Amino acid sequence: MMGTTNLTAPIVFRVEKVGQETMMQKIVQAVMEEQSDTSSRREDYFRFRSLVVYASLIVPVVWLAVFLTAPDTSPILPGGRSALGNRIAAAFRFAITVLD
Repeated sequence: MMGTTNLTAPIVFRVEKVGQETMMQKIVQAVMEEQSDTSSRREDYFRFRSLVVYASLIVPVVWLAVFLTAPDTSPILPGGRSALGNRIAAAFRFAITVLD
């Protein structure tokens, strides 16, 4: 093990900044601010996610209404098929495409 031992003179320290002015205190303050920003970002994420969930519930209902009320000769029916199952399948295909 290597090192230096000071046996002859005292070591003098000069303090230039104390309290709120120190670098350590600035780092602590920055970490605290970042943590509060993280919690607000987390809240925003969950709000956005709930909005997506609501949209995923509303969009299929809207497309079902459109496809179920369309006349049999409507050009929006895929392939001109008018059976109830084809209408429901087309509505869900459109809804999935919109939400994808």
